Amino acid sequence: MASHRTLLVWSPRSRLPPVAVKTSVNIWIGGLNRNVRLKEIRRSVGISSLLGAISKAALVRQGILLLDDYVGLVHKQTNAGLLARDIPWKLGAGEEIVPVFSLLASSNGRRPRIVDLIRSSRLEPTVWVDRFIFTPLVYQAYFLGMTEGIVGEMHEQNILMELRNGIPTRRFWHRDMGGFGVDRDLRRLAGKDFEQLPAGVHERHLGPNVPVLHRSLRMYLKESMGYAVEQALRNYFEIQPDTLAELYNVRVSEVQKVVFSAAGMRTTRDFEKDLERYRTRKKPSFVWRLN
Repeated sequence: MASHRTLLVWSPRSRLPPVAVKTSVNIWIGGLNRNVRLKEIRRSVGISSLLGAISKAALVRQGILLLDDYVGLVHKQTNAGLLARDIPWKLGAGEEIVPVFSLLASSNGRRPRIVDLIRSSRLEPTVWVDRFIFTPLVYQAYFLGMTEGIVGEMHEQNILMELRNGIPTRRFWHRDMGGFGVDRDLRRLAGKDFEQLPAGVHERHLGPNVPVLHRSLRMYLKESMGYAVEQALRNYFEIQPDTLAELYNVRVSEVQKVVFSAAGMRTTRDFEKDLERYRTRKKPSFVWRLN
C-alpha cells in the first residue's frame, strides 16, 4: 500500500474484509517524525467525512476511487496513534492496482514497467502519459476542487493506477486523506459547508486557509509525478526537456476553460489568474455540468 508504516490486518476465518492500519513509527525518516499524531488523525478523518458525503456513483463516474481513512486512535500520553484505512481487497480478472512510483522504479538493471506499458500500447510516450495520467488526473482534480473545494496530493506515492490486462482504465485510487487540503473559497462557491465533520473535528483542523487547487496540482502532479515520469522514460524514449511540464500546462488550461465555459464564465490565456478572479465571487454559483 505504498507505505512502510502500513499493516494489513485481517482474520482469515472471518467474513469481514481486511483493513490497512497506518501505524506510528517512533523514528525520523526523510526529515520527519513518523508518528501518527492527533493533528493528522483529525485531518484524515475530517477529509474522509467530507469526501464520504459525495455520491459514490458520481465519484466512480469521474474515475475517482478512495482509500477512506475512516477512524483513528491516539495514545494520550505519547500522542502517537494509528489510522484505519479501507483497502481494495477484491479484484476482477486481469485487474491490478499499482502505486505510480512502482511503475517508475528501476531495480537490478531492469527497465521501469511504464516503459513496457507504453511500448505495448504502440502510442508515443507523451501521448500515453497524456491519455492515461495527465488528462484523467487533471479532470479528477477539477471535479473535486470545483464541486467540493477539496484537493489531494497527486504525487506518485499517493496515486494508485488501476490496470486491466495491462491497460490503464483511467481510474485511480487516491490515498492519504491527511494530505488532502481544503480550498475554502471554492468550497463556499460550490455551496458546501462543513456540517459533515464528525464530533471533535472542526474546520480549523483541515489545514490552513489558503488557495490549494493550482498550488497542489503544480507541486505534486507536475513537479513531482510529471518530473518522475520524465526521468523514468528519458533513457528509453526521445523526450525533450520540459515536454511533460508544458503538456501539463496545456491540459490544465484546457480543462479549466471547459469547466468555466460550462458555468458561463469568461476565460483568458492565464488560467491561474482566471481561477483567482473566480475565487472573488460573492455568491455560491458553481454546478458541475460535465460527465
